[in-house]
Amino acid sequence: MTTTAVATPETFQERMFIRIRESMGDLMTDDDLKKVVDTAMQKAFFEERRIQDGYHTKTLQPYFVELIQKEMKDQVSNQISAWIAEHPEEVSKCITETLEKGIYGMMVSHFESKMHAPLWELNTKLSQKGLL
Repeated sequence: MTTTAVATPETFQERMFIRIRESMGDLMTDDDLKKVVDTAMQKAFFEERRIQDGYHTKTLQPYFVELIQKEMKDQVSNQISAWIAEHPEEVSKCITETLEKGIYGMMVSHFESKMHAPLWELNTKLSQKGLL
């Protein structure tokens, strides 16, 4: 049986690539293979990932971190709920302190916003009269 397919000559680079691929097992020692696998695992699971989103580059967490967060989310949530149920006094105290600080900060912010314009006006008038 004869073939009518045209054989295309391979370039030196293609021939070398084929020969290296065929003898990869003979060329690579177990230590070399372990290093390649370790490097690939490190890069695939433990390094931050960068993706292009239009003109912006986003940095994503490593896959390993994402997997751990996904798997641990329910467990951590359950532990937090259990701790809150076991320590109601501490939770109540923390909530009260947070609210008090928040209310105090909100009052100070409101007072400053109301007083800013009149104090600025007073400063301007005193400066115009040469008292400052």
